[in-house]
Amino acid sequence: MTTTKKWTPITWHCMNCGSKVTGSKSTDGDIRGECSKCKTVMIRKHKSRRHSTVEIYKSEISLPC
Repeated sequence: MTTTKKWTPITWHCMNCGSKVTGSKSTDGDIRGECSKCKTVMIRKHKSRRHSTVEIYKSEISLPC
């Protein structure tokens, strides 16, 4: 049986350069987005009611902000 994830758009500010990022939220609570200016990838994971984790990965191409 295959399950499909329903994605909804979420916007926030990049933690690296401050520009707006539009990410996608899945049904399991993960939000994934990539900054168009500095190419930083951010993944937000909802752990509990009061706890969320943000993973930040730098791009392979180094661009000045």
